[in-house]
Order: sequence, then C-alpha cells, then structure tokens
Amino acid sequence: MRALFRWLSPFYVTRRLYRWTMTVVRRAVEHFRRSLRLQLITTFVFCLLAALLAASLAHEMTEKLYLRPYVDYSQSMERMDWDTRRLASIIREQKVTDKAALQQMMNNFEQDVGLRMLLVNLDGKVVLKSAKATESQVDLYSVISRAMELRLDRDRYRPQEFVAFYPVELAGQKGYLIARGMPEASIRYESTGVNMIALPVFLIVLFYLFYRFTKRKTGYIEELADSLLVISQGKLDHRVEVRGEDELGSLARNINRMAEELQANIERERQAEKTKNELITNVSHDLRTPLTSVLGYLRLLKDHPAGGPDQQEYTRIAYEKAEHLKRLVEDLFEYTTLSGQGVQLYRQTISMNELVEQLVEEYVPLAEEQQLSFCKSLPDERLYVSVDPEKFVRVLENLFSNAIKYGKKPGSIDVTLAREAGGIRLSVANRADEMAPEALNRLFERFYRVEQSRSRKTGGSGLGLAIVKSIVELHGGRIQADYRDGVLSFHIWLPAPRS
Repeated sequence: MRALFRWLSPFYVTRRLYRWTMTVVRRAVEHFRRSLRLQLITTFVFCLLAALLAASLAHEMTEKLYLRPYVDYSQSMERMDWDTRRLASIIREQKVTDKAALQQMMNNFEQDVGLRMLLVNLDGKVVLKSAKATESQVDLYSVISRAMELRLDRDRYRPQEFVAFYPVELAGQKGYLIARGMPEASIRYESTGVNMIALPVFLIVLFYLFYRFTKRKTGYIEELADSLLVISQGKLDHRVEVRGEDELGSLARNINRMAEELQANIERERQAEKTKNELITNVSHDLRTPLTSVLGYLRLLKDHPAGGPDQQEYTRIAYEKAEHLKRLVEDLFEYTTLSGQGVQLYRQTISMNELVEQLVEEYVPLAEEQQLSFCKSLPDERLYVSVDPEKFVRVLENLFSNAIKYGKKPGSIDVTLAREAGGIRLSVANRADEMAPEALNRLFERFYRVEQSRSRKTGGSGLGLAIVKSIVELHGGRIQADYRDGVLSFHIWLPAPRS
C-alpha cells in the first residue's frame, strides 16, 4: 500500500514525467544531430517563417501605398435598419402600449438616428408619425418594393433614400412600421491590388536566410569533393576533417576509411612486389648454388675417371646438393599448391596423442645428435581431430625440424597437447636466440629467415613455416608464435571433430 501511495504521489509522478521528458528531448536532439535531412527541413521551415514575418511587417508598413479612399453608405444603412428593427420589436412585444409614449419614442428615434418614423395600418393610413414626418397616407406597394430593392441590391457608393418596414401590432391592430431617411457618408479604404513590396521582401529574406544557414553544410560538401579529388590524385595520406555525426560526417569517415584501405592495399601490393622480387632472387640463388656444386663435382668426376677416394667424396657432395635442390623445389611446389584454390583434404578422425607420440619417436635420434631432448606433456584421454594425416604430419615435421635446427644446444623441445575451447591446442617450444617483435610477426611469411645469411648449414628454403600456416588454416585452425623469456613457442589450435 505504501508503495502504491508512493507511486501515486505528485512528487513521484512529477519526477517520472521530468525524466521521461528529458529522455525524449535527448533522443530528439541526438536524432536531429544525426539526420542531415531533418536539419535541412528544420532550417527551411525556420527561414520560411522568418520570411513570412518579414513580409508581414513590410506589408503593414507599406499597406497605405496600395489603398484608395471611397465614400461608403452601407454602414449607415445597416445601422438605420437595425434601429428600425429594434423599435418594431419593442412595439410587437407591447413594451409600450400608450400612444403618447410611443409618439415620444418615435420622436427620439428621429432625433437620434435621423429617420422619419411612420406607423401605418394595413390600408396605408398613418396612425402615428414622428415630428418631421408629413405623410398621412402611404402607398404600401411602393414602400415594400423600394425596401426589397434596397435589401437585394444595396449600392454603398451612391447616396439614396433608405426605406425599411417591419410588421407590428398595436392594441390588437395590425400594421407596419416604416422608416425613411438619408444615410450618412463614411470614408473607407480599399486595396488597389497585390502589395508589390511584400512579395520581393518574402523571397529575398527566404533565400538569404536559407543561404546563410546552409552555407556551412554546402561548404563542407565542397570540402569533401576537394578531398576526394586530392585522394584521386594519389595523395592517400590526405584525411578529411570529420564534423558532426550526420550523413556528411559519416561520409567523411567513410572517405578516410577508404583512403586508409587504399593506402594499405597499395602497401600490400608493394610488399607483394618486393616479395616476388625476393622470391626470384632467392630461388635463383638457391637453385644456382647447388647446381654449381653438382656441375663442379660432376666435372671433376669427368676429368678423373680412374676413381678412388676422391671420387666417392665428389659423388657424396653432388648427391647432397641434388637432394637439397630437390627439397627446395618440392617445398616451392607444395606452398604454391596450398596457396591456390580447390585444395582437397582427405580428412580422417585420428588420435592426436598417437600421431604426436609417433612423430616424436622418429625425431628423437635427430634431436640427440644435436644435444636436444623431447619433453612431452600429453593428456591421458585421447584427443581426436579431423585432419588430413599426410598434410598434418608435414606440419609436425616442419616444427620439429625447426626446433632441432635453430634451438639452443644443449636444451629440450617441449611438446604439449591439451583440450581447449571446443578443440585442441598443440604447442611446440624450445629455447632460441633473442628475437625482435618484427621478426616474430614475419615468421610465417614465405622465404623469410630470421638469419639473413645464406649459409646452407642453418638456412632452409624459408617456406617451412609458411607451409605450416597454410595447412593449419586449411583445416579451420589457427597458429601463432610468441617469444618469452628466451623461449620460442608455436601454438596450434584445431577444432574438435563434429559428432
């Protein structure tokens, strides 16, 4: 009950009404700020009202220039008719029954209004009359005709005798009250036509105010057009000043966003062109170096056909160079295939635990040769994923090979597998040399090497991690690298298979 009284209290109702009003006002103001159409409509309505006000003032000030005077008798005739009707009403209502009193009243009307008053019977004989009236007999037909003509066609410009009659009854005798007299003239004024000053004032004020109030918006539109012209000339670092939150402000933001995206696209194209040039240079270098070695040692075999220990060494070196050349070509072909469209995956649901165990066992001898050891952290439960086994084996091989090749010796390679956020997370970590953030961000770029030297002892094709990223993304997963406290880690997330 107390809550009901509180809800119905005037203070509570007033406060709620005030809050509701302020909310409506804020929303209206916000909508007005965001709508260019509403701003223009409001501006036009304001200018129209201001122009109408100015035109009205101009009309009032110049109205006398367009008026001409004339003599008018209609007002006097209407007043005389009204006075006659009033006297007839007094007689009909028998407010005055004494003839002497009625005679005095008729005399007073004649003196005040200027009408000769006659009271006649149905035969036209005068029963009573005012002091200045001289008639003793009246032709009712002519009087009625004249009175009807005045009622139907009253010429207010020409002076003419006024005649009015009304039926009355006095002391049981029926008759007519007839009034005659000349109306008084009055000077009146009438317009001679359209005020030729008010209309130009209206148009001038309307156009001037609308121009002044919209000048800022039209100037901003011109500024946007000029900015688009500047951007079209290739100056993509040019930005438009954003003013307001209406459609023009939104257009300015979109123009800036377009310039930023164009600038980013051009930068990406430049980077792609640079990468292409680097690709040509790197491939030329990587193909030429082993080919030169192969050709050199084959030439030695040709020049020393007798054989011996040197021939075996030459043959071994030529074979290793040919193998390196083969791996480079295979990596390049595989990356090109994975980067194209229509790559087909032969998915199988496999246990990631078993796949990791198998690959780790295969790489243990290679790691031990480099004074490295594998540390596995695998869950007891089996974690299943839907992958193409052949391609995903390549992912693990590349990660393990990089860890063995570039990890600090002696040391360990940590392999962790766990369930995470609707999928699984596989991490491969090893201690590595210090790495700059820029180098970390570019690890998955093709032909990028942290070590810029072209030594065949440490440098691969530069495509391994790019191939890893392509395969992981083809499986709907993601991969990222981070470097923290001297440890380089690669984290792969793969979605769980659909049940």
